[in-house]
Amino acid sequence: MTETFTKTFKTIPEQVELLRSRGMEIPDESSATRILETVGYYRLSGYWYPYRKRRPVPTADPKVLPGYEAMDEFASGTTLEQVVRLYEFDRKLKLLVLDAIERIEVAMRMRIGHALGQGHPFAHCDMHALGSGFTAVENHDDPLHRLQWLSSDHSAWLGNVRRLETSSKEEFVKHYQAKYGHTLPVWVVTEILTFGGLSKLYEGLKPKHRDEIAESFGIMKGSRGDGAALASWMTTLNYIRNTCAHHARLWNKNIAVQVGQIALIDELKHADHSKQRVYAALAVLAFLIVRTNPESTWRQDIADYVQKGLKAIGQPESKIGCPAGWEKESIWDPGYLPPADPYPAEHRALRREFETVGASDVGLVLAPTSEPRSRTSIVRRERSAGRLLGLKLGEAFDYPVFQLEKGQSRIHPVAAYANHKLNAADDPWGVARWWVNADVRLNGRTPLNDLESGLLTEAVVDILSGPNGPDA
Repeated sequence: MTETFTKTFKTIPEQVELLRSRGMEIPDESSATRILETVGYYRLSGYWYPYRKRRPVPTADPKVLPGYEAMDEFASGTTLEQVVRLYEFDRKLKLLVLDAIERIEVAMRMRIGHALGQGHPFAHCDMHALGSGFTAVENHDDPLHRLQWLSSDHSAWLGNVRRLETSSKEEFVKHYQAKYGHTLPVWVVTEILTFGGLSKLYEGLKPKHRDEIAESFGIMKGSRGDGAALASWMTTLNYIRNTCAHHARLWNKNIAVQVGQIALIDELKHADHSKQRVYAALAVLAFLIVRTNPESTWRQDIADYVQKGLKAIGQPESKIGCPAGWEKESIWDPGYLPPADPYPAEHRALRREFETVGASDVGLVLAPTSEPRSRTSIVRRERSAGRLLGLKLGEAFDYPVFQLEKGQSRIHPVAAYANHKLNAADDPWGVARWWVNADVRLNGRTPLNDLESGLLTEAVVDILSGPNGPDA
């Protein structure tokens, strides 16, 4: 039930007297007046909250310890100067956080634009180029499914893009519009999006693109990039960015949009129980900064500032979620370097050429009515026979989607023939390279291009493969 609002407006001198009446020491009234005129009573109230007296709140259950509530009166010895110093600590903390987020934001703009742009310049407008969860279109051949796009997140997001394109005053936007019209290519659109719009686009990418970008930041789940984790991080960083940009309190703030999926990353495990405060986000920023700007001193700067700044104002590090011994974690070590990739760079690059699925998804295509164990056996048998191309980084195989015909519950016959002829069982990476390498005998197209357009036949495979395998 709501209460009737009874508070009355108070002038600055009245605010000073109210604070004094509640026990705050204010020796210099003119200085206090200037501070309240500049910062404001309400904004400062979040910083004097920890200095208020507490009283226990009894509970009806004797097994439950009493809680505590803040009183209007301040603890003995509380000064306005203490409150202002805490406010200043938080203000500078937010500037440091914004500096890190800016670096990550710029890197994300480039990588999203590049990932989509290599498909075609207007891929951000194309429901086929984005995830079905974003476009609300599962079956692109069904007109009724396509109608669902009108009420999708992608449709709403694209409406915001159009408004940004129309209202932008950036010279590079005016240049494109004057020369080519009003529709901007994706690598330009990513430069005018808000951070929230950028996060929404990343979340709406196909899993292949999300995972590729996550991999470029070193955010891994096993041997694959973890796009779901980065999507969560982006959402949290957008929330924190808005907190900082709107000059709201970050110190001791309950983080409503908490960073997720950090427990699987060695350097961040220690922060998994600190997600309700800003510390977990600081650790995530440190993880990203060292991978995008390895020469940056930001990690040392923020660690020093937190330690020395909080000590100087007598506030515990736990107020921003720092766990015990956090400063000894590897992510804050000035000499820390990301671990070397245990897999060949060429194999990483080749796998990125394909949209892939795991063995369970392949089994559902090849034997949808079989038991899971039987499906696993079928996939293994087809891979061992060389008809099914499987690419292994780490413990599991990834299977390029192009070779599967879902509607027919089979491996594409020409793909199976080519894989077998080229010995995919023993040389999977060589076969993968063959599929995506341009060939002069195909007028510069790749075998994969011709397979997808229906031009590749077994006879053509025989000509292209030659007697010595994919590298002949």
